This record gives sequence, structure tokens and C-alpha cells, in this order.
Amino acid sequence: MIKKAFVFPGQGAQFVGMGKDMYESSALAKELFERANEILGFRITDIMFDGLAEDLVQTKVTQPALFIHSTIKIALLGDQFHPDVVAGHSLGEFSALVAARCITFEDGLKLVYQRALAMQKSCEDNPGTMAAIIGLSDVAVEEVCKGVTSGIVVPANYNCPGQLVISGSLEAVNEAMTKCKELEGGRAIPLTVGGGIRSVDDVDRLLRAGADKISINTSAIARPELIAEIADRFGSQVLVLSVDARRARTDSGFEVTTHGGRESAGIDALAWVEKACALGVGEILLNSMDADGTRAGYDIGMITAVRAMSKVPLIASGGAGSLEDFSAALDAGADALLAASVFHFG
Repeated sequence: MIKKAFVFPGQGAQFVGMGKDMYESSALAKELFERANEILGFRITDIMFDGLAEDLVQTKVTQPALFIHSTIKIALLGDQFHPDVVAGHSLGEFSALVAARCITFEDGLKLVYQRALAMQKSCEDNPGTMAAIIGLSDVAVEEVCKGVTSGIVVPANYNCPGQLVISGSLEAVNEAMTKCKELEGGRAIPLTVGGGIRSVDDVDRLLRAGADKISINTSAIARPELIAEIADRFGSQVLVLSVDARRARTDSGFEVTTHGGRESAGIDALAWVEKACALGVGEILLNSMDADGTRAGYDIGMITAVRAMSKVPLIASGGAGSLEDFSAALDAGADALLAASVFHFG
């Protein structure tokens, strides 16, 4: 007999537009979303459905948003929801508790929101950073972390054999990185930080907390001179411009989008990249919103077009489904590649 298990996601699974289809198509879902707005004291649905990614990634928003999305999906399944097992990753444990009828939707949301506020305050009161450690065994990295004397640092994410992420105070993470690089085969890469960056002061705060690079997107669209301000103050090497682009009837055939690719920014994508490079951006993260999640291959035409008019390092994202896709994107001019769905779903 086949048994069913439902596993609920944690922070990181959020996306702009999440839950909007349920709100618009189901009276029950609309009622629950509005109940959530009332409990929280603000319209979280405005951020979930049509907000900016920079706002959605704030812990105090992300965590209740994911809880609401997961539990309303359960409610809509109705009598079809008969799991043998429920579980959750971190935050998802609260969704699992609602699914198992251990707590109510209302009580669960109140708990999650207080948890999110506490975590947000902790991050603000105790700035920290993260780094990817590559080429060492889990045990070796764990021993390095135990031997750090300048503060607290611990393994945070065990990604795969030979790669894990450490997290802790700036001083402790830097000490651990140095020690890991001294071991044979060890590499340490500080993580790029993005989201919520609207000013030079925001960048300064993140770099002082230990970020190696920062990524901006909609804040630069709203005020392009921010690129020059950051580059002039800290150098182009710290600045990554994330460009969410799709095919459209523009001069180049590509346009810049916002809100997870659902809304046009009214800007030609190639013209935007050219302007950003002139203002001092150090790297381009090119996200094909058409190809993203399809696993049908990177948008080679888009990569080729951007490469032809830009000499800064180019990172391509969206569409990877096979090893051949990676090769094709690199041949088209990408210097590095991002992929997610191909690893998550095979």
C-alpha cells in the first residue's frame, strides 16, 4: 500500500505572486488570506501578490507568507488531504503542525509571526555573515569551527559532500575561512548578499557584516545613480546587478521586468545593461524569466546579445536542464552559471 507524506518548505521557497491564484479563484482562500491580514495587522497579501522581492525576503514577511501559503493550500485540498506523514523544513514544521491538526491556523500564524520578528531582531542586533566551504569533509569543517576563538561560527547548511555553508559572527567566519583555506584542497567563498538594498549605507552595513559582494535589482531601476554611488564608494568589484529579462518587442528584443517577471519595467534590457556598465557595475546576473524553471535550456540568444555589448563578468540564470545546457551557455559567452530546478527536480 502506497503511503503519502507531505513535507512543507521553509524560508527560501518564497516568490512574488505566491498565493494570488488561490485568492482570486477560491472564496475560502480569500477568506483565509484576509483573516491572516487581520491577525498580522498589515496586508501581507499586497507584498505576496504584487510586492517587490526586496520586501518579501525580509524575515518578518517571508516566514508568515510561507506559512499562510502552505496552510491555505491544505485547506483547499479539503477531503483529498489524507497524509500518512507530515513534516516540515524549519519554518515548515509549523505548517505541518496545522496539517496534523495539532494547532489552528490562527494560533500557528501568531506563533510564526512572533518567531519571525524575533529572528529579524536577532539579525539586526547581531550582524553576521556566511561562507561556502568547498573541498573539505564535513568533519574537517566541523573541527575548524570548534577551534575558532574569535567568536561563534557553526555549519549551517550541508549542501552535498565536499560543500557546506558556515554561519556566524564576521570575525569568527573570517577566521574559519582562513583555517579552511590552509587545509589541503580547502576553498572558502563569502556569500553574495542581496535584497533590501536601497542606499550606500545599506551596502556599507552588509560589507562590514562580512558580505563579499552585494546584488541590487529594482532599487537600481528606480534610481540608476545608485550604481555609480556604490561603485565610487566601494569599487565595482563588490557590485552585482541582477537583471530579470524576457523577450519582448523592444529594440533589442528583450525587456527588463520586475515583480518576479510579471511586470515590464519599460526598459530595453540591453540598453539597461549598457547603462549599468557605464555607471560602474562589476558583474551582471542575467535571469531569463522566460526560461526560468522550464529546464529547456538557457536563453542562448539573450546571453549572446548581452555578451556582445558588455565586457564585465556575466552570470547566466534560468533554464538549465542538462549538462549540455551548461556547455551551450558557456559557449555563448557566460562566465558563470546559476541553476536550481535541475538540481531540485532532477
